[in-house]
Amino acid sequence: MAPSLHFIGLKMKRLKILLFFLFVLNLADGALLLWGKSTGLFQEANPLMRWCLERGLGTFLSVKVFLCLAYILVSLVAKKPKYMNPVTSFLVVIYSIIVLHSLQLLIL
Repeated sequence: MAPSLHFIGLKMKRLKILLFFLFVLNLADGALLLWGKSTGLFQEANPLMRWCLERGLGTFLSVKVFLCLAYILVSLVAKKPKYMNPVTSFLVVIYSIIVLHSLQLLIL
């Protein structure tokens, strides 16, 4: 039996909420990285983003936001919440851990 439109609508709503949190966490990660880098505590671990950061703040922020928005766009256009919800949930968990860890290092 095919899932009802109501059920699919709820899954899309959940996906949109997850994507919003992913975007906010992505921005927080970038801001905390820049703060940590200015104090000398942090270094970008992702080789692509490290390369972008070496090119300048504008390049770093542009690529970071572009990649996140591209993922969000693909997730919404694909309209496959059955597959995108678990992936996005995983990314939200990972970014939450990174942001909380960064905050812990910066504040303590």
